[in-house]
Amino acid sequence: MCIESHLWNRKTKEIIKVLLSFLVLFCLFRSVHPAEILSVTARANIGFLVSAVLCQVASNLLAGFRWCLTMNILDIQEPPSFYVKSFFKAAFFNQVLPGSIGGDGIRMLDVKVAGYGVSDTVDGVIIDRSIGLLCLLLICFLGTLPASPMLPGAILRGIRGICVSGIVLFGAFAVLSQISILKRIACISFVLRISEKIWRVFSAGGRTGIILALSVVVHIFAVLSMFLISLSTGENLSFLLFLAVFPSAVLLTVLPVSFAGWGVREGALVALFISAGVEKGPVLIISILYGFVLIIASLPGLFFWLLKRKAIKGLPERLLNQFTVQVRQNHEYEG
Repeated sequence: MCIESHLWNRKTKEIIKVLLSFLVLFCLFRSVHPAEILSVTARANIGFLVSAVLCQVASNLLAGFRWCLTMNILDIQEPPSFYVKSFFKAAFFNQVLPGSIGGDGIRMLDVKVAGYGVSDTVDGVIIDRSIGLLCLLLICFLGTLPASPMLPGAILRGIRGICVSGIVLFGAFAVLSQISILKRIACISFVLRISEKIWRVFSAGGRTGIILALSVVVHIFAVLSMFLISLSTGENLSFLLFLAVFPSAVLLTVLPVSFAGWGVREGALVALFISAGVEKGPVLIISILYGFVLIIASLPGLFFWLLKRKAIKGLPERLLNQFTVQVRQNHEYEG
């Protein structure tokens, strides 16, 4: 009964996310004439669109290598191809599951099937996510510096405040495990375990620098992808404006409140670009096209997933159920 109730609540949340995405998109498109959408889409330059897809593929590829380096520091030794394939699968499922973190379950399952414990799988993905978020906050902050003439001061101050607060909180969290008195508090053992592993990753010397550099480049490629989409539609918008606005919109899609970020991303981009004096219609279309670029760029993940399913066709279905139960029990115990 408890499991059935949990599944029902989960399905309800997923339905709410889908409805929220639909509602936001419906409200946004109400003020955009269909003829304008068709006109902008029809004149889109295919070359720029293909380049945008390649940039997003490169972003996913480098993110897979970043995850590989992070996990290797944590003594989870698998070849780079393992992590790259897993990350592409996660990227694909992020596009077909509600929220933008659904693919993380796929990554955890891949590591679990490779023979590692539940805590290793969960911690590794959380830390990789955290590092990506840290660098996204850094890019958001730095991106607002050259954009001062383009965006209103109140918005710039708000973005910078959020970024600085997030970076400071991350730093404070990373040093928690170094405070010996906290180790006596049993109820925060999970938090301290994550903190200790983050400290390990950031104490790895040259490998830490490579991980951070990869994280920055991952986000830059994503910004470049959207910029190329804007060029494909004929919009003459500054790359610096995208650098200031796009990472802020991505920050909101991290929150699992919509279907694969749809609606939230569009609403944030429209609001931010309008504040910079850009018309709503072209921005909305650029954001929609970027959503399709994300799907196309993640299709290698679908191929890897189908290939894996064929290779492990005889694997009992109970393995997935057992992993799900173990993760739930682990969180309940730590809580």
